[in-house]
Amino acid sequence: MEKDTEEPKTIILMGGDIGGTNSRFALFKVDVSDEIMARGPMDHPPFEIVYAKNYLNADYSMFRDVMTEFFADAEHHSDFARTPDFHLTACCLAVAGPVDDGRANFTNRGWVIDSQDIKEWFGFEHVRVVNDFVASGYGILTLMETEVTVLQEGKYSQSAPIAVLGAGTGLGECFLAPNWSPYGSFYDAYPSEGGHVEFAPKTDIQFKCLQFLSEKFQGRVSVERIVSGKGLLNVYEFFKSEYPDEFNEGHDHKIINAVEAGAVIASLTYDYTLCAQTMEFVFEVYGTEAGSVALKFLPYGGLYIAGSLAPRNIERLTGQDSSFMKAAINKGRVSPALKNIPIKVVMCEDLGMRGSQLLSYRIFLESKPPTIPAQLSSATDVLETTANPDIPAIRKSDGYADGPYKEPHIALTLPARHAMDITFIAEIAVASSIAASIALIIGFGARSLTRIDLAKGS
Repeated sequence: MEKDTEEPKTIILMGGDIGGTNSRFALFKVDVSDEIMARGPMDHPPFEIVYAKNYLNADYSMFRDVMTEFFADAEHHSDFARTPDFHLTACCLAVAGPVDDGRANFTNRGWVIDSQDIKEWFGFEHVRVVNDFVASGYGILTLMETEVTVLQEGKYSQSAPIAVLGAGTGLGECFLAPNWSPYGSFYDAYPSEGGHVEFAPKTDIQFKCLQFLSEKFQGRVSVERIVSGKGLLNVYEFFKSEYPDEFNEGHDHKIINAVEAGAVIASLTYDYTLCAQTMEFVFEVYGTEAGSVALKFLPYGGLYIAGSLAPRNIERLTGQDSSFMKAAINKGRVSPALKNIPIKVVMCEDLGMRGSQLLSYRIFLESKPPTIPAQLSSATDVLETTANPDIPAIRKSDGYADGPYKEPHIALTLPARHAMDITFIAEIAVASSIAASIALIIGFGARSLTRIDLAKGS
C-alpha cells in the first residue's frame, strides 16, 4: 500500500524569545487550507497555541537542554504529540544579542544557539535565529489598536517605512520597509544598532552628565548609557554627585541593592528628588533620540516606542507638553516634518514572541509555492494596468496595505476569497511563473495595455 504523502492540513510551528534571564517557547498550529494559504504572509494568521512555557536560563548549562525539556513538557502536559496529523515544520527564535549567519553566542552563559544544530536536534525543516529587536519589529505588525497609546496622530501612509525603538535592559532600534512577494506587499524588519550612537547633549546639565559618564566609562558615551534600565542608574549616580544635599541614604540603599535599580528609581519618583530629576532627564533624552530616529527614516507608517520603560511610565510621554514629546519634535527648521509622523507607544511587552511566531509562519510560506486557484472566473479575472497616479499601487486586499506609489499599476484580480495583488515597479524581480508571463507582456508595451481576459481554467 502506497504511503500517503499528502501534507497535513494542520502543521506545528514554533516561536521562542530567548532573553538574558528567561527563555520563552510556544508551539502553535496554523490552518494551511488552500483558502488560508492563498492569503499569503498575513500579519494575523490563524494561530492556535498548542503549548507554551517559560524557563529560567540559569537552570541549564546548554541551550539544547532547555529546548529538550520544553518538548518533554509539551508532550506530557498537552495534547501536542508528534503524530502523522502534526508536523514540526518551522521554528524562529528571537535572541538577545547579535546574530551572525544564524548563530548567536551567549558569552555570559556559555550558550551557543545555532539554527543548523536546532534543525538536526529536533527535526525542524526550517529554523531561523534572529535578533530579538528585529523580532519585535515583526511583532509591531501584529498589534491591535487597543494595544497602543497614540502620542501623535500624524498623517499615516500605508506605503511608508515604520521605525521602532524601545528602552528596556538596553536601547533597541530597528526599521521596517515594504517588500514584495508573489502574494502581495508586506513589511520586512531590518536590524539597527542605533541605540549605540553617541549621546549628543543639548543643555548645560546634559553636558555635565556627559562629562560624568565619560569619566565613568573612560571615553565614549552612547545614548543607551542613558536611555535604558541601566541608564537610569547611571543618571541617578550623576545627580547624586551633582546635588549631594538631596541625597537620601535610605532610598539610595534600596536603589543600589536592587536587582532592577531602574524600576526602584521609577517607583521613588514622588518620594525622592534625585529620582524625579533622573526620570525627567532620561525621558527628555529618550524623546530626543525618538525624534532623531524619525528624521533618519521619515516613518510615516508609524514611529513605535516599545520596550518596558515607556508603557510602565506612560504619563511621562503623553501630551504635547511632556518632556518626551517636546524633545522629539524640537528639531529646528525640520520640526514641521516630524509633526506629521504618527507616534505610538506599545503597551504590551511580548513583541519578541509575537514576532518570532509571525516569522515562523512566513518561513513556512517561503518553502511553499504561491497558492493560485486552478479555475478563474472569466467575469472578474482580468489583468488591468494604469498609469493613473490616483490609483494606489497596492490595493487593500486580504489584509495587505494600500500605498500611493506613483507608478504604473498591474493587478491580477481574482475572486474575493482568492484576492491577491501583484505590483510591478521598476527593478522588481519576477518571482513566479505567472508573474513572469505578465512581465513578458509588459516588456512589449504595458503602458498601452488596458485589459486582458484570462481564459477560464487556463
